[in-house]
Amino acid sequence: MLDLNILSAKDITVKNLNVYGNPMPIIPPDVCHCRKGMRLYSRFFYIVSGEMLFDKGTEKELRAVSGDIVYLPYDIEYESEWTEPGSFLTANFIINDPSVVFSDRICIAVHDSSGGYLRSFRRLLDIWTKGAFNSGLKALSVFMDLLSDIAEETSRSGLAGRFSDISDGIMQIESRFYEDISVEELARMCSVSPATFRRKFRHYSEYSPITYRNYLRCKRAKELMESGEYNVTEASLAVGFDDLSYFNRVFVRFFGENPSVVAKK
Repeated sequence: MLDLNILSAKDITVKNLNVYGNPMPIIPPDVCHCRKGMRLYSRFFYIVSGEMLFDKGTEKELRAVSGDIVYLPYDIEYESEWTEPGSFLTANFIINDPSVVFSDRICIAVHDSSGGYLRSFRRLLDIWTKGAFNSGLKALSVFMDLLSDIAEETSRSGLAGRFSDISDGIMQIESRFYEDISVEELARMCSVSPATFRRKFRHYSEYSPITYRNYLRCKRAKELMESGEYNVTEASLAVGFDDLSYFNRVFVRFFGENPSVVAKK
């Protein structure tokens, strides 16, 4: 299972991005034996057509079909085989922080049911291959948008099941924590009563919806102050606190120290 939640906890940068697509159709059997040291990068591998089998006959066996975006971790050892004629697009990259690991094994990140990801991959390939002015920066921008979209979709998928009926509200809090969205509005989005939303949210988080929103605000304010670019007032305003004294009280409750101490570190 792909876990991109770490992206919200760490500031990452991507380096050595390159994009490739097979120029000729791949005809089975086409087998690849990838050994340690062969591919020193991570990959999002989009299967445009055909079918692939990874690690055939092992406990890690994975079948991927047209529309699947397969995540292949950094420097992993595996064997793959095309079982149907096909084609692919791949974005290869290195994360600046070695501690950022989306998965320790090959997995399907998302399935592209609408074709939106395919358009992004094709745009990425077009920018990369043309090599026009600032193509590296433009490709990186498209890739980061792609990564953000995959992260959001996997997060939604992770909320399916137990929290499916309030998943839209949870996503709204986590993506728009700097806005004053009321519990009543969140409940309407989920077609449940405010009381039901609050009760079910308690099972998702140890906090109430508003307390959780304040935690996310304070967490982001802490990151801004630790960057050295924001003072206490600027950080509190940036994350949605209009009352500085209230921000100070809430911050101390979550982190056990005054924000001014964090800002001076």
